[in-house]
Amino acid sequence: MDILLIILLNAGLAIIPATIARNKGYKPFWFWAFGFMVSFLIALIWVLLMKPGWQKKCPHCCEMIKPDAKVCRYCGRNISAGVGASDI
Repeated sequence: MDILLIILLNAGLAIIPATIARNKGYKPFWFWAFGFMVSFLIALIWVLLMKPGWQKKCPHCCEMIKPDAKVCRYCGRNISAGVGASDI
């Protein structure tokens, strides 16, 4: 029973670096898996030292898009001028 508790605790703690990775624009599963299988603490330090990822949020629909995008692929709105840009 103690081993099951340790596994569940480790899986729960691995959610922390995964959540931080998602907020920075990275895929959270890989950080969760690394934190669960290797070390929660190493994954946490790694993700905290990383720069924001290869994606950014659309100011209109909040979906993750490429940083060079001029039109959101989800809502179709112009994002090159920032928030308040007219629709295409």
